[in-house]
Amino acid sequence: MIFESQNGTRIENVTLDELIDHTKKINGSSNSYAYLEKQEGSYIQVGGGPVEFTVELRNYMDDGSFVHSKASKSQKLDAEIKQILIGGAAVTVQSSQILHIHDVETLFKAYLSETELPPSIFWHDITDRFV
Repeated sequence: MIFESQNGTRIENVTLDELIDHTKKINGSSNSYAYLEKQEGSYIQVGGGPVEFTVELRNYMDDGSFVHSKASKSQKLDAEIKQILIGGAAVTVQSSQILHIHDVETLFKAYLSETELPPSIFWHDITDRFV
């Protein structure tokens, strides 16, 4: 898998240690987003920092279509809106979609090892925003 972040870091065949080291460097200003991409194009991405993050997942199907989802700490989305700074722009998310660095590391580790993502994180389909 390939890890890439806003500050220009790009690592092909990233190791677990490299992944954890670089996710800890997401700071909300000069390095406010990163992603981990599989060979076929599916990826997990994080934005924000240094304390609050949002995570999205895109899975490509064999026919080229995809499903794009946003992580949440709750199965039901709440009405409270927050903003996270990503790449200098304020991105609006619901408060239940705010994750902490521990959540980000857990998700990225599971994605890298291609194991099941933790059931404590819920995924809300937002594909319609991209098609």
